[in-house]
Amino acid sequence: MLKKSMILIAALVGLALAAAPREPETTVTEPPAPSETAEQTPEAKNDETIITLPPAAGIFFPVIINGQNGDAGLILSGRPAESAPSFRGGLIFSLLGEEYEHCDIYGIHIGWFGNTRNQSGLQIAMVNQAPEGTATGQIGILASGSLATRGIQTGGLVAACTDMAGIQVAGMGAMTRQLRGVQVSGLAALTAEGSGLQIAPFNVSGMVLKESELKEAEISPEADGVLTQIGLENLAGKECAFQIGLINQKAGKGFQIGLLNYSQNSLLPYLPLLNW
Repeated sequence: MLKKSMILIAALVGLALAAAPREPETTVTEPPAPSETAEQTPEAKNDETIITLPPAAGIFFPVIINGQNGDAGLILSGRPAESAPSFRGGLIFSLLGEEYEHCDIYGIHIGWFGNTRNQSGLQIAMVNQAPEGTATGQIGILASGSLATRGIQTGGLVAACTDMAGIQVAGMGAMTRQLRGVQVSGLAALTAEGSGLQIAPFNVSGMVLKESELKEAEISPEADGVLTQIGLENLAGKECAFQIGLINQKAGKGFQIGLLNYSQNSLLPYLPLLNW
């Protein structure tokens, strides 16, 4: 009896649902997906943003020196040189991040990122670099770097080059493979071969690179010249060194003034106050 009652109730519910009014069904038709080979509409192309710098503006004129085409004058920010001209001279601004890696710069170059092939004059930027050329004057708020420096190179944090002939100043690290001049740093001055002056809390020369690396850099481990080191701790290789500091170490000839001195070739390697 109970089973028959349940079947009857289910049948009545089914009839009620069937007789209830229904909302008209709405059919949504999705647009066909564009094929991969179909050309993009102008609206689709506008979604891809390409930033193009405007052409360089200023007051400048073309010049030819030794068969090379160049520009000279006042050059404001704008599109950098890619293949031509070969050089630019005068007062050059690159405040939009222009790179002159294929171009030599002569004169004063000011920007937030200075990247040149060769630089002669003065380069002022947050970061300066001439990784494949020579620089004569780099003033970097954060850092400066070059293959060779013939003048002055400064960096708020780091100043680095392969061959330094001049003055190198850095807030934390002044680094070069070959020094012929002056290094000043707030933390460390490093060179593979030194001739000149190092002033920093930690000065290192001659032991930065291994013998194989010295040969690759064409630097003789038997260095010529005299290196003067002034700091808390001084370390010199086989060059003749004059050291003033709390702790001094050297492997070649020279003279030491400090609290503790180690001279590899001395009869008494360890001596306080003075050693040679």
